[in-house]
Amino acid sequence: MELLLVVNKVGSTAGVGLTTYRLALEASRRGHTVWVTSAGGFELRADGSLLTRARRCPLLPGGDVVTLMTALAAPAARSVDVDTERVDMVLLRANPAVQTPWARAALLEWATLLAERGRLVLNDPLGLARAASKLSLHRLPAEVRPATLVTRSLRVARAFADEIGEVVLKPASGSGGRGVFLPRRSRTNFTAMFQSIVRDGYCVVQEFVPEADEGDTRLFLVDGMPLEWDGRLAAVRRVPSGDDRRSNVHVGACIRRARDPDRLRRVAESVRAAVQADGLYFVGLDIVGERVLEMNVFSPGGLGTVSRLEGVDFIPVLVDALESRASSAARGRAAQAT
Repeated sequence: MELLLVVNKVGSTAGVGLTTYRLALEASRRGHTVWVTSAGGFELRADGSLLTRARRCPLLPGGDVVTLMTALAAPAARSVDVDTERVDMVLLRANPAVQTPWARAALLEWATLLAERGRLVLNDPLGLARAASKLSLHRLPAEVRPATLVTRSLRVARAFADEIGEVVLKPASGSGGRGVFLPRRSRTNFTAMFQSIVRDGYCVVQEFVPEADEGDTRLFLVDGMPLEWDGRLAAVRRVPSGDDRRSNVHVGACIRRARDPDRLRRVAESVRAAVQADGLYFVGLDIVGERVLEMNVFSPGGLGTVSRLEGVDFIPVLVDALESRASSAARGRAAQAT
Protein backbone atom coordinates (compact mmCIF):
# COMPACT_ATOMS: atom_id res chain seq x y z
CA MET A 1 0.00 0.00 0.00
CA GLU A 2 1.14 3.56 -0.70
CA LEU A 3 0.07 5.90 2.06
CA LEU A 4 0.15 9.71 1.88
CA LEU A 5 0.18 11.64 5.16
CA VAL A 6 -0.78 15.32 4.98
CA VAL A 7 0.73 17.17 7.94
CA ASN A 8 1.14 20.78 9.07
CA LYS A 9 4.75 21.09 7.96
CA VAL A 10 7.03 18.52 6.34
CA GLY A 11 10.33 18.21 8.17
CA SER A 12 9.16 19.68 11.48
CA THR A 13 10.44 18.02 14.65
CA ALA A 14 7.91 19.78 16.88
CA GLY A 15 5.71 17.51 18.95
CA VAL A 16 7.90 14.42 19.16
CA GLY A 17 5.71 11.44 19.87
CA LEU A 18 2.85 12.57 17.66
CA THR A 19 0.39 9.88 16.71
CA THR A 20 0.97 10.72 13.05
CA TYR A 21 4.62 9.71 13.05
CA ARG A 22 4.08 6.67 15.24
CA LEU A 23 1.58 5.53 12.64
CA ALA A 24 4.04 6.27 9.80
CA LEU A 25 6.77 4.27 11.53
CA GLU A 26 4.53 1.24 12.04
CA ALA A 27 3.23 1.32 8.46
CA SER A 28 6.73 1.58 6.97
CA ARG A 29 7.92 -1.33 9.12
CA ARG A 30 5.14 -3.42 7.60
CA GLY A 31 6.47 -2.75 4.12
CA HIS A 32 4.08 0.01 3.12
CA THR A 33 5.39 3.05 1.25
CA VAL A 34 4.69 6.13 3.37
CA TRP A 35 4.90 9.66 1.96
CA VAL A 36 4.64 12.89 3.97
CA THR A 37 3.41 16.16 2.45
CA SER A 38 1.61 19.35 3.49
CA ALA A 39 -1.25 21.51 2.20
CA GLY A 40 1.28 23.63 0.32
CA GLY A 41 2.86 20.72 -1.53
CA PHE A 42 0.17 19.95 -4.11
CA GLU A 43 0.26 20.85 -7.78
CA LEU A 44 -2.40 20.50 -10.48
CA ARG A 45 -0.63 20.47 -13.83
CA ALA A 46 -1.88 21.57 -17.24
CA ASP A 47 -2.32 17.97 -18.37
CA GLY A 48 -4.68 17.33 -15.44
CA SER A 49 -2.26 15.31 -13.34
CA LEU A 50 -2.31 15.95 -9.59
CA LEU A 51 1.09 15.71 -7.89
CA THR A 52 2.45 16.52 -4.48
CA ARG A 53 5.95 17.28 -3.23
CA ALA A 54 6.56 14.70 -0.54
CA ARG A 55 9.27 12.99 1.47
CA ARG A 56 9.35 9.23 1.86
CA CYS A 57 9.57 7.80 5.35
CA PRO A 58 12.78 5.77 5.62
CA LEU A 59 12.66 2.17 6.77
CA LEU A 60 13.95 2.18 10.36
CA PRO A 61 13.67 -1.39 11.72
CA GLY A 62 15.27 -0.47 15.05
CA GLY A 63 14.50 3.24 15.18
CA ASP A 64 11.87 5.08 17.17
CA VAL A 65 9.58 7.99 16.37
CA VAL A 66 12.26 10.54 17.30
CA THR A 67 14.68 8.93 14.83
CA LEU A 68 12.04 9.02 12.11
CA MET A 69 11.17 12.68 12.61
CA THR A 70 14.86 13.63 12.72
CA ALA A 71 15.48 11.74 9.46
CA LEU A 72 12.57 13.48 7.72
CA ALA A 73 13.83 16.89 8.90
CA ALA A 74 17.47 16.30 7.96
CA PRO A 75 18.99 18.51 5.23
CA ALA A 76 19.70 15.38 3.19
CA ALA A 77 16.03 14.39 3.15
CA ARG A 78 14.75 14.86 -0.40
CA SER A 79 11.28 15.88 -1.51
CA VAL A 80 10.13 14.37 -4.79
CA ASP A 81 7.09 14.72 -7.01
CA VAL A 82 4.58 11.96 -6.26
CA ASP A 83 1.73 11.30 -8.67
CA THR A 84 -1.32 10.93 -6.46
CA GLU A 85 -2.75 8.34 -8.87
CA ARG A 86 -0.38 5.82 -7.31
CA VAL A 87 -1.55 6.54 -3.76
CA ASP A 88 -3.92 4.05 -2.12
CA MET A 89 -4.85 6.07 0.96
CA VAL A 90 -4.58 9.71 2.04
CA LEU A 91 -4.59 10.46 5.77
CA LEU A 92 -5.32 14.09 6.64
CA ARG A 93 -3.29 14.78 9.79
CA ALA A 94 -2.99 18.57 9.67
CA ASN A 95 -4.33 20.65 12.55
CA PRO A 96 -6.24 23.70 11.23
CA ALA A 97 -5.74 25.52 14.55
CA VAL A 98 -2.04 26.05 13.78
CA GLN A 99 -2.35 26.62 10.02
CA THR A 100 -2.65 29.85 8.07
CA PRO A 101 -6.11 30.60 6.61
CA TRP A 102 -4.99 29.81 3.05
CA ALA A 103 -3.53 26.45 4.13
CA ARG A 104 -6.75 25.48 5.96
CA ALA A 105 -8.81 26.22 2.86
CA ALA A 106 -6.33 24.55 0.50
CA LEU A 107 -6.20 21.37 2.58
CA LEU A 108 -9.91 20.70 2.16
CA GLU A 109 -9.88 21.75 -1.50
CA TRP A 110 -7.06 19.35 -2.40
CA ALA A 111 -8.55 16.59 -0.28
CA THR A 112 -11.91 16.97 -2.01
CA LEU A 113 -10.25 16.77 -5.42
CA LEU A 114 -8.35 13.65 -4.37
CA ALA A 115 -11.58 12.00 -3.23
CA GLU A 116 -13.31 12.95 -6.49
CA ARG A 117 -10.48 11.21 -8.35
CA GLY A 118 -11.09 7.98 -6.49
CA ARG A 119 -8.48 8.20 -3.74
CA LEU A 120 -9.46 6.94 -0.31
CA VAL A 121 -9.26 10.06 1.89
CA LEU A 122 -9.59 9.79 5.67
CA ASN A 123 -11.23 11.59 7.22
CA ASP A 124 -13.70 12.44 4.46
CA PRO A 125 -13.12 16.10 3.46
CA LEU A 126 -16.84 16.89 3.28
CA GLY A 127 -17.26 15.54 6.80
CA LEU A 128 -14.28 17.59 7.94
CA ALA A 129 -15.77 20.73 6.42
CA ARG A 130 -18.96 20.16 8.41
CA ALA A 131 -16.97 19.46 11.58
CA ALA A 132 -14.71 22.51 11.24
CA SER A 133 -16.72 24.38 13.86
CA LYS A 134 -18.48 23.41 17.07
CA LEU A 135 -21.77 23.72 15.20
CA SER A 136 -21.13 20.10 14.24
CA LEU A 137 -22.16 18.96 17.72
CA HIS A 138 -25.76 19.64 16.69
CA ARG A 139 -25.48 16.67 14.33
CA LEU A 140 -25.19 14.37 17.33
CA PRO A 141 -28.20 13.02 19.22
CA ALA A 142 -29.55 15.54 21.76
CA GLU A 143 -29.08 13.16 24.68
CA VAL A 144 -25.29 13.10 24.32
CA ARG A 145 -24.59 16.81 24.00
CA PRO A 146 -24.99 19.70 26.45
CA ALA A 147 -27.59 22.38 25.81
CA THR A 148 -25.78 24.74 23.43
CA LEU A 149 -26.39 28.14 21.87
CA VAL A 150 -24.28 29.60 19.04
CA THR A 151 -24.72 33.36 18.65
CA ARG A 152 -23.12 36.78 18.28
CA SER A 153 -25.85 38.50 20.27
CA LEU A 154 -24.90 39.42 23.84
CA ARG A 155 -28.57 39.82 24.77
CA VAL A 156 -29.49 36.34 23.53
CA ALA A 157 -26.41 34.81 25.15
CA ARG A 158 -27.22 36.36 28.54
CA ALA A 159 -30.83 35.19 28.39
CA PHE A 160 -29.74 31.65 27.57
CA ALA A 161 -27.19 31.65 30.41
CA ASP A 162 -29.81 32.95 32.87
CA GLU A 163 -32.12 30.12 31.83
CA ILE A 164 -29.49 27.35 31.93
CA GLY A 165 -27.44 28.40 34.95
CA GLU A 166 -23.70 27.81 34.88
CA VAL A 167 -22.32 27.94 31.34
CA VAL A 168 -19.07 27.82 29.40
CA LEU A 169 -18.18 30.35 26.70
CA LYS A 170 -15.93 29.28 23.83
CA PRO A 171 -15.20 30.20 20.19
CA ALA A 172 -17.15 28.32 17.54
CA SER A 173 -13.83 27.50 15.87
CA GLY A 174 -10.62 26.57 17.61
CA SER A 175 -9.08 23.90 19.77
CA GLY A 176 -6.75 23.28 22.68
CA GLY A 177 -8.86 25.18 25.21
CA ARG A 178 -8.00 28.54 23.63
CA GLY A 179 -10.50 31.30 24.36
CA VAL A 180 -12.57 29.13 26.73
CA PHE A 181 -14.13 30.97 29.68
CA LEU A 182 -16.23 30.01 32.69
CA PRO A 183 -18.14 33.14 33.77
CA ARG A 184 -18.92 33.76 37.42
CA ARG A 185 -22.48 33.09 38.47
CA SER A 186 -22.85 36.82 39.13
CA ARG A 187 -22.28 37.41 35.38
CA THR A 188 -20.10 40.46 36.20
CA ASN A 189 -17.44 39.25 33.77
CA PHE A 190 -19.83 37.80 31.16
CA THR A 191 -19.83 40.77 28.77
CA ALA A 192 -16.03 41.08 28.56
CA MET A 193 -15.63 37.35 27.94
CA PHE A 194 -18.35 37.26 25.29
CA GLN A 195 -17.00 40.30 23.46
CA SER A 196 -13.46 38.91 23.38
CA ILE A 197 -14.79 35.82 21.59
CA VAL A 198 -17.10 37.50 19.07
CA ARG A 199 -14.29 39.76 17.85
CA ASP A 200 -13.20 36.74 15.80
CA GLY A 201 -16.51 35.06 15.01
CA TYR A 202 -19.33 33.26 16.76
CA CYS A 203 -19.57 32.40 20.44
CA VAL A 204 -20.71 29.05 21.77
CA VAL A 205 -22.62 29.27 25.04
CA GLN A 206 -22.72 25.76 26.43
CA GLU A 207 -24.30 24.24 29.49
CA PHE A 208 -21.64 23.47 32.09
CA VAL A 209 -21.60 19.76 32.91
CA PRO A 210 -20.81 19.46 36.66
CA GLU A 211 -18.70 16.32 36.17
CA ALA A 212 -16.25 18.47 34.20
CA ASP A 213 -14.64 19.53 37.49
CA GLU A 214 -13.28 15.97 37.62
CA GLY A 215 -11.93 16.21 34.08
CA ASP A 216 -12.90 14.74 30.75
CA THR A 217 -12.07 11.57 28.84
CA ARG A 218 -10.63 11.42 25.33
CA LEU A 219 -11.97 8.29 23.61
CA PHE A 220 -10.69 7.25 20.19
CA LEU A 221 -13.10 5.89 17.60
CA VAL A 222 -12.29 4.01 14.41
CA ASP A 223 -15.20 3.87 11.96
CA GLY A 224 -17.57 4.80 14.75
CA MET A 225 -16.39 2.05 17.12
CA PRO A 226 -14.11 2.44 20.16
CA LEU A 227 -10.49 1.60 19.36
CA GLU A 228 -9.64 -1.24 21.72
CA TRP A 229 -7.55 -4.35 22.20
CA ASP A 230 -8.36 -7.29 24.45
CA GLY A 231 -11.05 -5.29 26.24
CA ARG A 232 -8.87 -2.23 26.87
CA LEU A 233 -10.14 1.01 25.40
CA ALA A 234 -7.93 3.62 23.76
CA ALA A 235 -9.04 6.32 26.17
CA VAL A 236 -7.41 8.69 28.63
CA ARG A 237 -8.80 10.85 31.43
CA ARG A 238 -7.55 14.43 31.73
CA VAL A 239 -7.92 16.04 35.15
CA PRO A 240 -7.67 19.83 35.66
CA SER A 241 -5.06 21.07 38.11
CA GLY A 242 -4.96 24.17 40.28
CA ASP A 243 -7.50 26.88 39.59
CA ASP A 244 -7.64 26.21 35.83
CA ARG A 245 -10.78 24.18 35.14
CA ARG A 246 -9.77 23.34 31.57
CA SER A 247 -8.76 19.73 31.00
CA ASN A 248 -6.22 20.37 28.23
CA VAL A 249 -2.82 18.82 28.92
CA HIS A 250 -0.90 21.83 27.58
CA VAL A 251 -2.44 24.05 30.30
CA GLY A 252 -1.41 21.70 33.09
CA ALA A 253 -4.05 18.99 33.27
CA CYS A 254 -2.91 15.63 34.62
CA ILE A 255 -3.48 12.38 32.77
CA ARG A 256 -5.04 9.32 34.34
CA ARG A 257 -6.43 5.99 33.17
CA ALA A 258 -9.98 6.20 31.87
CA ARG A 259 -12.78 4.99 34.10
CA ASP A 260 -16.10 3.21 33.47
CA PRO A 261 -15.47 1.70 30.01
CA ASP A 262 -19.10 0.61 29.71
CA ARG A 263 -20.21 4.24 29.95
CA LEU A 264 -17.74 5.23 27.24
CA ARG A 265 -18.99 2.44 24.99
CA ARG A 266 -22.59 3.66 25.46
CA VAL A 267 -21.62 7.17 24.39
CA ALA A 268 -19.74 5.81 21.39
CA GLU A 269 -22.74 3.75 20.33
CA SER A 270 -24.96 6.85 20.55
CA VAL A 271 -22.81 8.82 18.11
CA ARG A 272 -21.74 5.97 15.81
CA ALA A 273 -24.35 6.53 13.10
CA ALA A 274 -23.66 10.29 12.88
CA VAL A 275 -19.88 9.82 12.76
CA GLN A 276 -20.08 7.13 10.07
CA ALA A 277 -22.56 9.16 8.00
CA ASP A 278 -20.02 12.02 7.83
CA GLY A 279 -17.15 9.70 6.87
CA LEU A 280 -15.22 10.55 10.05
CA TYR A 281 -13.12 7.39 10.29
CA PHE A 282 -10.64 8.32 13.05
CA VAL A 283 -12.10 10.56 15.76
CA GLY A 284 -11.27 11.65 19.29
CA LEU A 285 -14.34 12.28 21.45
CA ASP A 286 -14.00 14.45 24.56
CA ILE A 287 -16.56 13.07 26.98
CA VAL A 288 -17.80 14.29 30.36
CA GLY A 289 -20.27 12.03 32.10
CA GLU A 290 -22.58 10.87 29.30
CA ARG A 291 -22.06 14.01 27.19
CA VAL A 292 -19.79 14.75 24.23
CA LEU A 293 -18.24 18.20 24.59
CA GLU A 294 -15.92 18.13 21.58
CA MET A 295 -15.19 16.02 18.49
CA ASN A 296 -11.56 16.02 17.36
CA VAL A 297 -11.57 14.99 13.72
CA PHE A 298 -8.60 16.66 11.99
CA SER A 299 -5.61 15.20 13.83
CA PRO A 300 -6.69 13.52 17.06
CA GLY A 301 -3.56 12.65 19.01
CA GLY A 302 -2.45 11.10 22.24
CA LEU A 303 -2.32 7.41 21.34
CA GLY A 304 1.24 7.23 22.65
CA THR A 305 0.05 8.46 26.05
CA VAL A 306 -2.89 6.05 26.07
CA SER A 307 -0.62 3.16 25.13
CA ARG A 308 1.68 3.90 28.08
CA LEU A 309 -1.20 4.12 30.52
CA GLU A 310 -2.96 0.96 29.34
CA GLY A 311 0.13 -1.12 28.61
CA VAL A 312 -1.17 -1.73 25.08
CA ASP A 313 0.35 -0.33 21.89
CA PHE A 314 -2.73 0.92 20.03
CA ILE A 315 -0.78 2.10 16.97
CA PRO A 316 -0.55 -1.41 15.42
CA VAL A 317 -4.27 -1.87 16.11
CA LEU A 318 -4.99 1.37 14.24
CA VAL A 319 -2.76 0.35 11.32
CA ASP A 320 -4.58 -3.02 11.17
CA ALA A 321 -7.85 -1.10 10.78
CA LEU A 322 -6.40 1.16 8.08
CA GLU A 323 -5.10 -1.84 6.14
CA SER A 324 -8.53 -3.44 6.31
CA ARG A 325 -10.18 -0.21 5.14
CA ALA A 326 -7.75 0.11 2.22
CA SER A 327 -8.38 -3.51 1.17
CA SER A 328 -12.13 -2.96 1.29
CA ALA A 329 -11.81 0.17 -0.86
CA ALA A 330 -9.61 -1.69 -3.37
CA ARG A 331 -12.19 -4.47 -3.68
CA GLY A 332 -14.89 -1.90 -4.26
CA ARG A 333 -12.91 -0.23 -7.03
CA ALA A 334 -12.20 -3.60 -8.65
CA ALA A 335 -15.88 -4.54 -8.55
CA GLN A 336 -16.82 -1.24 -10.23
CA ALA A 337 -14.25 -1.81 -12.95
CA THR A 338 -15.69 -5.22 -13.93
